[in-house]
Amino acid sequence: MSRAAPGQPVRGLEQIDGTDSSGTVYAVVDLTGALLRIGLDDSWWEQVGPRTVGPAILQAVRGAKDKAAAARMMLHQHGHEVPAPAYDPASAFTDMPPVPLPDYDSERFQDVLARNLRRAEEILTNADRFSRLQEPGAERTVSGPRGLFSVVVRGSQIIEARVDTFMVGPGSGAELALDARDALRAVQSPRVLTGEA
Repeated sequence: MSRAAPGQPVRGLEQIDGTDSSGTVYAVVDLTGALLRIGLDDSWWEQVGPRTVGPAILQAVRGAKDKAAAARMMLHQHGHEVPAPAYDPASAFTDMPPVPLPDYDSERFQDVLARNLRRAEEILTNADRFSRLQEPGAERTVSGPRGLFSVVVRGSQIIEARVDTFMVGPGSGAELALDARDALRAVQSPRVLTGEA
């Protein structure tokens, strides 16, 4: 990074990986920290096992996200442009994208203004609901679509990962990894954050 001239692209940061302590479970994120992939080596069953693979997945994801954060910090320190996360904080509370207001004398001005007011109301309502979910004990479980992996969420924090040990076997690593990726991505969706999922 330090050899690239400021403002010039730095190669090799499109995919940043992290592993668990055994090196058997890995996660890949982009520079913004968005989860791209989770993988389990063929030896995951022997090395980690079905009972501890959930925490190992979380450890790998955290490791990859920590590396991405460090890379962003180094880019910034060396004068490189740091990409903004694709995540818009308001998107946690609404599925309605923002629409810029046209000129006040436009025929569309009142319609767009009314739409933006509805969007603001939805954001405030869902933000209030979210703040109530921050209370201790307000836990939710978010599962992957295959039912193999789930996370327990309190507020916006993942507090535990679970694997259905009756549904997985030594050969189900790829399917488990996909389910974990989907569950962890779902945790960031507006419906999960506001308690509607």
